[in-house]
Amino acid sequence: MITENTLKTQDITVRKQAEQALERSHAALEQAQALTHLGSWHLDFASQRMEWSQEIYRIHNMDPGTPVDPQSHFPFIHPDDFTAFESAWQATLNGAPFDLTHRIIVQGAVKWVHARAEIQCNEDGQPQSAIGTVQDVTARKQAELALTEKTAALLRAEQQLREVMDTLPVGVTAVDLETKGITYLNECLCRMLGREREEVVGMSPPDFFPAEHRATNSALFAKALRGETAWEPQLPIERRDGSVFLAEIRNIQAVLDGRRCLLSVLTDISERQRQEAALRAAEATAARLQGELRWKAALDAAGHGVWDWDIRSGQVEFSPTIPRLLGLEPAELDPDVDAWLQRQHPDDLMRIRPLLRDALASEHGHFEVRHRTRHRDGG
Repeated sequence: MITENTLKTQDITVRKQAEQALERSHAALEQAQALTHLGSWHLDFASQRMEWSQEIYRIHNMDPGTPVDPQSHFPFIHPDDFTAFESAWQATLNGAPFDLTHRIIVQGAVKWVHARAEIQCNEDGQPQSAIGTVQDVTARKQAELALTEKTAALLRAEQQLREVMDTLPVGVTAVDLETKGITYLNECLCRMLGREREEVVGMSPPDFFPAEHRATNSALFAKALRGETAWEPQLPIERRDGSVFLAEIRNIQAVLDGRRCLLSVLTDISERQRQEAALRAAEATAARLQGELRWKAALDAAGHGVWDWDIRSGQVEFSPTIPRLLGLEPAELDPDVDAWLQRQHPDDLMRIRPLLRDALASEHGHFEVRHRTRHRDGG
């Protein structure tokens, strides 16, 4: 009797250890499912008995142990996803794997779940049982949707940026930092280059540097790509027809179409330089004229007359002293050079004309002669 009781005690211990191990395994499984938000289910087709793990109950916000059947999940399926769910399950009954991400509505809140299932058939090929998983992927799906919306918003913003850049009165271009090829240019830059947009995209900025400047300017372009320079005061750019204009270029690194690029703004400063040169010339002329006026005023004050002959027009400008010396009013003195020469004494005019011709033909243009001029009274 003692031996028999001892043997029975040993049998109970082994069974208890197995039960405890099974409980630990079951608890570990439930913990793992809770951590991954992944529940499992089992269906017996003959009895239509269905079992859910605790995680599936949690996903549907139901009390664990609530009786369920194959249709218990249906009321939770989002109306817009129900047709896709039915089609996927019917395909699974015909041998296809069940793998579907869809929405469910739980107490008014929308969740996303990823459902997978596999069917076991009997020897006759009839469904016997099925096992499957349901994973709550709401957080991941919301992140994906947010990323999609952010990407769409970024694309819309980039499109709006392009539309704005196409209206700017300056050239704008984007160069891919990796390929170093032009990915975008606005309408103004197309006009500046005398080229179509489709022709320029894919080319590299050094392609538009004149041959004699290409090496130096290519080095500057490489520095801009590395972010070492943000502004170039003037670079020569060659148009399609071979003409060259000077451009002031400002650079900034940005992201366009999801790729890092060098965004450059080009201003044609050729016209500005022409205007600046014209202004400098006008200022120099004004300074020269002011000097001449002061010189003429000084000569007039000393009683010396001054005349200024514009050779191209043939007109002569006289200081106030000359008509006064000749007894004339300023308006009476004809500004034509031939009329002025006719006022010279005939004997002196024969000497004046050859000296004028020599002065016009010489490099220095110096003319000096002592002669007589007729007065109003004929003297």
